[in-house]
Amino acid sequence: MAALTLDGFLNHLEEDLAWRKYEITRLVLLHNESDDLIICKSLILLIYSHWEGYIKNACKKYLVHIADKKIKLTVLTKNFGAIALKGFVSETYKSTNSLTLANEITLINKIHEMGGKKFILSSNIMEEKNKEFINTKDNLNLKCLNSFCKIVGICEITMIEKRGKYIDEVLLNQRNAISHGSKVDSTSSEFNLKIDDVKELRDFIFFIMEYIKEELAFFAENEYYLIEKIDSVTARHDSTSNKLNTEMSKLFTD
Repeated sequence: MAALTLDGFLNHLEEDLAWRKYEITRLVLLHNESDDLIICKSLILLIYSHWEGYIKNACKKYLVHIADKKIKLTVLTKNFGAIALKGFVSETYKSTNSLTLANEITLINKIHEMGGKKFILSSNIMEEKNKEFINTKDNLNLKCLNSFCKIVGICEITMIEKRGKYIDEVLLNQRNAISHGSKVDSTSSEFNLKIDDVKELRDFIFFIMEYIKEELAFFAENEYYLIEKIDSVTARHDSTSNKLNTEMSKLFTD
């Protein structure tokens, strides 16, 4: 498979987000009073599907782009070294009851050997079944999203005051009420979103997806995955956090 170039990566970010936003937008346009509940339920399922799908694919593609550049771990930011060591750390943890310390010694040797190693990924990283590093466990909440941000090295997302559980309470809880197969109708207490609530949720999810796209694109274009850029990365994190809170406040006016 050909290496994923910068242009190829940037095009993927744009195109993968565009068709997802198009599908959600088209479904919103089908809404009318007579089918309010059906459209709202369908929108929640579609929004979650594209929310999880885009975040996973974007983060994985970013890691693939970096791996395809065949850069040594010593010149990459620490998150890439952590990815490289993840498998060995897991094996060491499993052996905590062992008296031989063989795996612990192997792990220490691996750390010392990493200096000359290049960052690589398994060939099936983009497959749905591959959950080595990017694993939502079918429940992409804010905590899970921020763990992905740490893995790829971009700024974590801090919700504005009183909105910390917004994704859990509005998207995940409502989606679970529908997807678990129980009957959900206009009298159900489990599902209580109207079309305006769903539109607000859509706008917020689009906002976060756009943020992930822009950050990954910025880091790729400016080579912020290099350890020599660590001061710039820190400054970027500070400015991005402030910008996120400002933009988020505009979305939630209540």
